[in-house]
Amino acid sequence: MPPKRLIFAFLIYAILSGPIARGLSDGLNLNFLATLVVLQSSTLMLMLWLAQKRGWWDAVDTSTITEDSLQKILRNMLAGLAVFLSGLILTIRFGSDLRVSLLASGLTIAGGGWLLHATSRYLVWFAATQQNPALMDERMRANQRISEKWAFVGCVNTAVILGFIDFNGWVPLSGATVGFSTAIAGILAGLFSQYFLEWKDG
Repeated sequence: MPPKRLIFAFLIYAILSGPIARGLSDGLNLNFLATLVVLQSSTLMLMLWLAQKRGWWDAVDTSTITEDSLQKILRNMLAGLAVFLSGLILTIRFGSDLRVSLLASGLTIAGGGWLLHATSRYLVWFAATQQNPALMDERMRANQRISEKWAFVGCVNTAVILGFIDFNGWVPLSGATVGFSTAIAGILAGLFSQYFLEWKDG
């Protein structure tokens, strides 16, 4: 299977999950954004597990993947996530201003598309490592383990800091704010540390 087909399938999944999450949120009276995040993350983990369990990765053509691909993919994931979060923060902070709202919407859509494409490229890279384990040598495995530790540290520190702020009553924070902020901090810490280590290794 050509990599473009896998990328296209992933993008279609990301688009279709929107209406499904909307239907679930309306039918069960849930928050749409929270429902979308939970739906996408849980079903993506399930698909990754099934793909590895049933050997679907072997059908993907990964001839274009090289040892340098991971660094480029991580850089694009970080850039897309930064643009997406910028739009999200502008929406939350200045949602009532129409001009800022239009800019925020544009950033959110552009960042989301950028992030989705980079994530789909990561899936192709992951498929390549399943077919050819030599693409992920011991150095890269060590970098991945270090990045996972930094992701854990980012989650714990964010949860502790936000809990401390809320406990002292400086800023009223909801459980959802703390939960999503913790998850985002962990993702950012993990991605950035892995990219930095790959970049440092050249």
